Amino acid sequence: MKAEVLKTIQLVTKIIGSLSESQLEKLLNGEAKLVFSEREVVQKVEKKQVASNHPVFEQLREFNNREEATKLLSQKSILKKDLIEIASTFKVHINKNDTKAKLVEKIVEATVGVALRSQAIKETAVNR
Repeated sequence: MKAEVLKTIQLVTKIIGSLSESQLEKLLNGEAKLVFSEREVVQKVEKKQVASNHPVFEQLREFNNREEATKLLSQKSILKKDLIEIASTFKVHINKNDTKAKLVEKIVEATVGVALRSQAIKETAVNR
């Protein structure tokens, strides 16, 4: 119990310390008050699970050339929002203005392209 009280005092001290002079003055004069409100927690895990369950997710890791991956991702059945979810799962930076073709290109480079470059580097290092 004592530890909880100390933790609460530290939290309140931190909050009061972050107030501006005018905010602190209003609080002390009774013109303002501190309010407790709970945060809404958004679970990002669910979004990643949805993208990783997409049928093309595992196929992307199996391709050995960019053309096959591009052909797969360019299908009409794969929507732009699906590509955005896949890109975020692979931690691919996307812009709001990216077209479907640009998203496909970025995803292919982040998956198949990276694997091909890595393989080329390993083969070059072994051949020396």
